[in-house]
Amino acid sequence: MGRGFVKYQGRVMTSAEALKLAGLDELRLSYKEALSLINGTSYSAAIASLGIWDSYRLLKAAVAVMALMIETARAGSAPLSVEANSVKLHRGELEVAKVISELLVDSRNVNTSGRVQDPYSIRCMPQVLGSVLDALSWALRNVLNEVNSVSDNPIIINNSVYSTCHFHGQYIALSTDLLSTSLAVLGNLIERQIAQLLRREINASITILPMVPGVLV
Repeated sequence: MGRGFVKYQGRVMTSAEALKLAGLDELRLSYKEALSLINGTSYSAAIASLGIWDSYRLLKAAVAVMALMIETARAGSAPLSVEANSVKLHRGELEVAKVISELLVDSRNVNTSGRVQDPYSIRCMPQVLGSVLDALSWALRNVLNEVNSVSDNPIIINNSVYSTCHFHGQYIALSTDLLSTSLAVLGNLIERQIAQLLRREINASITILPMVPGVLV
């Protein structure tokens, strides 16, 4: 835009001078383009989109790994079943129960521990992971709505000009705050399951292989 100062070719000069030396024209802003340059809502929505994408991938991987955790712990499958979780009206909980049940359908290790009840970090997976999934779904819906919406100001509809607050990023803020909390919950569950794997009462089915020099086991 030719405003302010920059460092170009080793010396400080005005932006206008630097642009001239570089053979570039000054940027002439059109209608509402100045606001677009300082409006952070679109940037926030873009960062939130990447965060949600990564979070879904992390949750998907976590569910797969936790199915292995259930096998290792020889845990009971009843609390993880679709039937047991269908009496709750949380969509995420039922979806997680369905996926875990499908992953364990051919397992010979589940239901062999002899325990009446497994630790919370094992048998409460549908409730914990389901709440994370529902939180991600809520955040995803808000971010999708935002990236497909108008976020500048003012807006013009049928020759009428409206000075609005569509640039406000509160939907993104609440969505990403919830996203952060959900990932903390997921991380806490993972940590508790690692702690359970260190207990002999839980990990009795693990076979410890001898360390061979030069071989990574």
